[in-house]
Amino acid sequence: MKKKGLFILLGLICIAVVGGSGALFITRDKTGPKIIVSEDRKIAYSTDSDKTVLLDGVTAIDEKDGDVSDSLRVESVRNNEDGSLEVTYSAVDDSNNVTKLTCKVETLNQENSDEDAKEENTEASEENQEENQENTQQDEEDKEAQSQEEANQEEVDDSDSDTDAAIAALPEGSPQLRLSTHQVDLQVGASFQYMDYIESISDDKDETNELYRKIYLTGEVNTSQAGNYEISYYVTDSDKNQSNIEKLTVTVHE
Repeated sequence: MKKKGLFILLGLICIAVVGGSGALFITRDKTGPKIIVSEDRKIAYSTDSDKTVLLDGVTAIDEKDGDVSDSLRVESVRNNEDGSLEVTYSAVDDSNNVTKLTCKVETLNQENSDEDAKEENTEASEENQEENQENTQQDEEDKEAQSQEEANQEEVDDSDSDTDAAIAALPEGSPQLRLSTHQVDLQVGASFQYMDYIESISDDKDETNELYRKIYLTGEVNTSQAGNYEISYYVTDSDKNQSNIEKLTVTVHE
């Protein structure tokens, strides 16, 4: 009788242990964090850039642990033929659940490989030489070109004055942005790089390399189609102060 009672007691203990283990198993967090990438972002990135710039606009949220964006890492970066990037991100929560996300990232400078760039420069140089040899400019065309150049210079002077006035009107502590020019003329099919026309950006607190990660622009240029295009540039600092807005007019000619 005593043995039977002992067996019953041991059985109950085993059931309690198994039940407890099941409860622990059920309540264990097995869901990784969700990686969120902001839409319509464009990043100033080149092969020499720090990969951390690719984390701009990316967050990781876990249902249990909340914001775990500090755990975000750039696992890999692959260059696409169109100049965009294929970036793989990873994030981990407090229970060591790992989430990975691969997405396409548009860049402000969608550069080709160094070899392609050299080839384009060589072709452009050869084309310029052929044009110089084939075309003879007449006196009337020279005068017209000189008049146009003087008109463009007047526009540049006016734009520089407008920039100085806009910077002077900024609240204290705001970043400042200047373009090297406000008017660009291109031929159809020519290369256009948005970042080539930024002369300087400065702030009373943030370093220049930090500010380059926070450059925003609106508008786009289609060099395959003749027309006038307008691009607006501005930058924000770590205190959310916004710079003056600078505009670049790009004219694409046939």
